[in-house]
This record gives sequence, structure tokens and C-alpha cells, in this order.
Amino acid sequence: MIKVNANQKGNALLNYLSKSQWYFDSSINFDYEFTSIGLLFLSLKFHMCKPDYILRRMAKSVTKSHKILLLLADVKNYELILEQLFINSYKYNFTILISVNNEECSEYLKLIDLNQYKNTEILKNKKENLIDNFIGLFPKINMNDIVNIKRAFLNLRSVINSSEKELCNVNGINKSKAANLVKYFDMKFK
Repeated sequence: MIKVNANQKGNALLNYLSKSQWYFDSSINFDYEFTSIGLLFLSLKFHMCKPDYILRRMAKSVTKSHKILLLLADVKNYELILEQLFINSYKYNFTILISVNNEECSEYLKLIDLNQYKNTEILKNKKENLIDNFIGLFPKINMNDIVNIKRAFLNLRSVINSSEKELCNVNGINKSKAANLVKYFDMKFK
């Protein structure tokens, strides 16, 4: 069940929530609330007129453990105005979702409502499998190498940014394997 702030009356995305259960609640701080998730909605067209509005809303929104800023990219070249929104989202611990139309915004709301009680460990396991599968694609890298690489580096980015010497420090990774990995990581894509 989605709680919708009364300030969202007239928002066109509500027209696309016809198959979801929702109701207006003027007592909530967010625009849309779920059990442990609060969501603020922002049209970038509105943001261009009143850029301080969302900052005030984000600063007051502290009650939920998961906070989302749903952006409707309804202006041309919207990428140019995202930087400050990303900075503020990081500052106030918001996750950003970007949609190109109201229907897509409503799909996000439906998916959040549908999945709000699912365990996040499912996502973590998928991420771990993706890392294993990615590293395992490289020639001569076996499962033991993957385990040792994951132990030696914090994340995939640090593996990709590592030097041949750093990779050679990983148990089971010899100079040849390290050189191959660095060669692949440094390849230019056209």
C-alpha cells in the first residue's frame, strides 16, 4: 500500500497507478511512503524554477531508513543540472532514480511497493555472482584466483585500477596472469 502526500494531488503519474493500492495521507513527510522507504518526487522542470525546494525537503526527510529521490527528466539536456542533485542526495543519504516520463515514474513506485519486503541479500548475491563471472571471463583465471582477488581488493573498481605489481601480490596470480589482466583492463573501447 502506497501512502501519497496530499501535495501530489494532480500529479499525472498517479493516473498510471490504477492497478496499485494507494491513498492520500497529509501527515507524511515524503511525497510517497512505503513501510521503510520514503520517496521524494521531483520534476526537473519544477526544479529549474525553484532549485532550493528539494534541498529543504531532503533536509527535513529523516524518518525512513531508505530514502529515494525520483527525478522526472522532463527538460532537454537534463544531465547538466544533475550534479548538484547528486551532491545533495549523497549528503542526505538519498538514492536517485531517473525517469523520462510519468509512466516510468509510476513503474518505479509499483516495483518499490511490490519488493519492499524482499531481503536485500538477494541483490548482494547477484552482485557477487556478477563479479565472479566477470573476473572469471579472463583467460587462465580460475575459481581460486577469483576468491584470492576478491580477498585482496575492496571492490571491482580497485581490481580494475590495480597495477601489475599489485596483482602479482595476490596469492595464485603470477606475472603472466597479472600482465594479461592489466592488458584487458587498459584496453581502449571504440
